[in-house]
Amino acid sequence: RGTRRFGLLMTQIMLVLVTVVLVANVLLGRPVLDSLLFAAALAVGITPELLPAIVTVTLSQGAKRLTERGVMVRRLVAIENLGSMDVLCTDKTGTLTIGEVRLDRAVDAAGTASGHTLRLAMLNAALQTAMANPLDSAILARRGDVDIAAARKLGEVPYDFERKRLSVLVADDDGPTLICKGAVGPMLDCCTAIEIGGVAAPLTAEHRADAESRLAEWSGDGFRVIAIATRELSSGTCSADDEAGLTLVGYLVFSDPLKPGIVDTVAALARNGIELRVISGDNRYVAAHVATEIGLKPRIVTGAQIETLHGAALARFIRGANVFAEVTPDIKERIIAALRHTGATVGYMGDGINDAPALRAADIGISVDNAVDAAKATADVILLRQDLNVLLEGVLAGRTAFGNTIKYIAITISANFGNMISMAV
Repeated sequence: RGTRRFGLLMTQIMLVLVTVVLVANVLLGRPVLDSLLFAAALAVGITPELLPAIVTVTLSQGAKRLTERGVMVRRLVAIENLGSMDVLCTDKTGTLTIGEVRLDRAVDAAGTASGHTLRLAMLNAALQTAMANPLDSAILARRGDVDIAAARKLGEVPYDFERKRLSVLVADDDGPTLICKGAVGPMLDCCTAIEIGGVAAPLTAEHRADAESRLAEWSGDGFRVIAIATRELSSGTCSADDEAGLTLVGYLVFSDPLKPGIVDTVAALARNGIELRVISGDNRYVAAHVATEIGLKPRIVTGAQIETLHGAALARFIRGANVFAEVTPDIKERIIAALRHTGATVGYMGDGINDAPALRAADIGISVDNAVDAAKATADVILLRQDLNVLLEGVLAGRTAFGNTIKYIAITISANFGNMISMAV
């Protein structure tokens, strides 16, 4: 965009100069053809002829420097975009945290450690085949504690970002059982009963309030919580319609500590004019905790609050917000577009298949070397290490490349203008 604006400015200056010189020469009685050729020569003389070559060489040198710093550039023009970035949007897992999700504990609906809850979670994680994810990996890391050899899978309802849950139909000791795990809020909406002391009872408003209180407490301490629920089925098949009338069994509580030094990195980004925005599918309590721990003063907006907003209205609503929680992939994309609508140069950092739309919508899409293929194919820049320090070095190298281009333009234009205006006079 900057190059196009500069080209338009040069075109306008050339037209004015050519017109003035041509008219002046004609009024002075000089031959029209000679006057036209002289005016055209002045126009050519003003032009920084080597600009395309200088830009290419500068960007190539910038790409080389970035590679040495662990940043791979898929498109040369992305280097200057990277240097221009003033808003960075990122998820928290693996970027702000170490990315090693661990199962801290499995508890029943009353919050007491429960082997039954752990076994159900193990069956769900071991038998689902739709999509590998770090939560299932963390569950399966505890496999030595649980015997699930006798269980047989009958069916599966894969995870999606609208339902926010995953179900597996298992043939176990008690016949076909649908085991469902997912985000606590959506799971509670599907439950009509709760298991307390091994006995199912109707799920009351008091039970729901207690569950939401536990969620707020655990999430406020930085833990990620998912719920486990079951339902007995009579047939050997299942669908999303069967995720109703469930019995809440318990919760899985996961931890993912912050990266060492992340507070200093976020402060360094701010000193270099880059504002951090956290965009996460986790609940608002976890997102707020992480934002506070990394040195931000969280101003939270949830996906539900912006679900019906679009365009300029969305841009006005999210102005000043720095934490977006409980968002789906399509809302991530709309947030990026809205931030760009405010005039910011927006970078988005993501590594999952659900990040591809937001990566495409950003001015500068940033992924990592171990990301899924869809994310890497969409990104403009790929980090060889999932580290914001590497990204900051890339931004500074991008600014150096941009600065070198500006230096050439300034030197050439000043010389050319002086020469051509002298000739015109």
